Amino acid sequence: MKENTRTLGKTGEEAAVRFLTDRGFSLIGRNVYADGCEADILACDGTYFVFAEVKTRRALPDVPDKFGRPANAVTPVKKEHMLKMASRYLHDHPEVLEKYIPRLDVIEVYLSPDRDTAEVLEIRHFPDAVRKTPNYRRKNY
Repeated sequence: MKENTRTLGKTGEEAAVRFLTDRGFSLIGRNVYADGCEADILACDGTYFVFAEVKTRRALPDVPDKFGRPANAVTPVKKEHMLKMASRYLHDHPEVLEKYIPRLDVIEVYLSPDRDTAEVLEIRHFPDAVRKTPNYRRKNY
């Protein structure tokens, strides 16, 4: 089967879910829509309720490719959609704010350039990356 952007994205989302759950997050939902906008992953730990956008590339980490870093694909329009989605979701689920601090994260997934494998080379997590003032500091685990 020929890989397309949808299957590549799903592979990256699966890797990102494993990444988060391995770090103590509970999966709340995947591909969740609110106000016409989507969050790839909803997850929470004891403190944060995370709306995560996952960007996946078949590239070696830190080697320039024609598309640039995956996080660069989170355009200003995409950021506005993420903020809109989170706002509507929190409006519809006010109990989340009683227990958690909401956060909009970006997760980069680098898969092997070899299309015959789904090997994850690296995952980079940028907590609180999407907000009115961007925060692209990567959390070190």
